[in-house]
Amino acid sequence: MSNKIKLLIITHCIPYPLDSGGNVSQFAMLEGLQKVMNVTLCLVANNDKDNLNIGQLQQLLPEVNIKVIILYQKNVPTNRFTIKNVKSIAKRFIQRFSSYKPLLYDEFLDGYRINPLQLKKENFINQLSEIFCNNKYDIAQVEFHECLELIHVIPKSLKTTYVLHESRLLRLESASLITNTSKKFSQYIIDINKAVELSLINRYDTVITFSEKDQERLKDLNVRNVVTIPFPILDCEFDNKNVFKAANQLVFIGGESHMPNKEGIDWFLKECFDQIYKEFELPLVIIGKWYNTKGYIDQFGEKIRFVGYIEDLNIILKESIMIVPIRIGNGIRAKILYGMAKKIPIISTGIGYEGIDIFDKTHLLKADDVESFISCLRFILSNNSEVNKILESACSFVTHTYSQKVLTEQRVSIYSRLLNTQLYS
Repeated sequence: MSNKIKLLIITHCIPYPLDSGGNVSQFAMLEGLQKVMNVTLCLVANNDKDNLNIGQLQQLLPEVNIKVIILYQKNVPTNRFTIKNVKSIAKRFIQRFSSYKPLLYDEFLDGYRINPLQLKKENFINQLSEIFCNNKYDIAQVEFHECLELIHVIPKSLKTTYVLHESRLLRLESASLITNTSKKFSQYIIDINKAVELSLINRYDTVITFSEKDQERLKDLNVRNVVTIPFPILDCEFDNKNVFKAANQLVFIGGESHMPNKEGIDWFLKECFDQIYKEFELPLVIIGKWYNTKGYIDQFGEKIRFVGYIEDLNIILKESIMIVPIRIGNGIRAKILYGMAKKIPIISTGIGYEGIDIFDKTHLLKADDVESFISCLRFILSNNSEVNKILESACSFVTHTYSQKVLTEQRVSIYSRLLNTQLYS
């Protein structure tokens, strides 16, 4: 077991629980890599809940060495009823139970999204530097835009990779098509993010994208050393035996904190849902963490149901049609891949399945407006045999293209080439 590549991964998100696309994509790759490499995962704990999730993750990935950057004081009792905490609790309460207002979110009014960098505090940088000083690695890998600037902390002796889950620049460009802000302001924000993101990305030895479309876009922007390797689907998530017979609900998978999910659902509810429910009487089930649920329920009553995070999706996805009304973003969406793996009908916007090499009426159905959604639903509900052919094609595609074995081998090959070496086991 000699000459295993030593890989340090620095990530913005703790890949547990598996309740978001980012978490799933990281976990699926880590599960494969731990068997063939010496993997160290650097995570950040901001509170006791983070520490608990990290402990549970370690049990699931026993061969991964996890390093934790602690950004809070553990085991220090706090008075939760300080003035600051009371204000924070009140603010969350008001947000949660405020009235439902569709299309409230605009990417260009979100300070977190329009500012190209969120610099780390001294405590973070000092702890990360200690990890580099006390351990030897061959490659340092950074994941997510929120960690992009850490290239300035990585020792120059190490090879570096950046895994682009989603480009901030490309996301803003897609959001500019539906923003209510002025063209001058949106272009100002895009230009600043472009300058910062491209400057930092080009400092990495290799950039890994999840889709060929993102790779092409970056190359058009003169980003060098870009390769495409998607994240895999967990082997346990395939359901080759499922046969679609009927549908009694629509299903959306995704949390409110990922703003393309919220914007997409608000658009769907405002523009499409009333007409769809009037014709088909299919309720909408939303899976994932949502906070303003009362406002939605006040508006739509029993037509909409929030079920939170569900560990086993198989039961709730039976006799369901997945909708993906996403209008902002880039990269690839885990919900699309897992829907295909579980052989359930999917209706998605063009941006929703962008970056995945699949086609309308071959692997899923495309809809970008209410008329298209209604047409797709009519087709699904009245053409059972044709729908099952589409589902078979979709499942076959993800089986051969997104398996853990295939994509782990591709990722290891990139690391080996980066070091100009071979991996031995």
